[in-house]
Amino acid sequence: LSRQLLIDPPEPPAILWSARQALASGACHAVLMWSPHIDLSALRRLQLAAEKSTTPLFLFRSPSAAHQPSPAPLRLHLGARRDGLDIRILKRRGPALANPIRIRLDRPFDAFPSHALDSPAPPCIAAASPYARNG
Repeated sequence: LSRQLLIDPPEPPAILWSARQALASGACHAVLMWSPHIDLSALRRLQLAAEKSTTPLFLFRSPSAAHQPSPAPLRLHLGARRDGLDIRILKRRGPALANPIRIRLDRPFDAFPSHALDSPAPPCIAAASPYARNG
């Protein structure tokens, strides 16, 4: 976590621009993106950028987006439980899974000490702009 870069763009179009730049840069091991609203054409552009890159893209969306179409080859719904996590596969290559995958914790989530969830170092925050130029 000490080597993460958090980009907080001031306007929604810059979120997509930032994610595509991070994917294309080759400097990231993974790109995690949160976007409250994203249309199908933007999803497709992100999918193409992720396929072109060797960097995995994880797009986090609200549960209400589960019924919307997406070009992503894998879509998951994560559900927190007191004793672990339920993973429901919404879309994947191959046959559908009828039941969620359940990951159990040895002890309840709220039994972990608070420091176990704290970040050891705050992330570096950078503003992004679709008007920025390389070099």
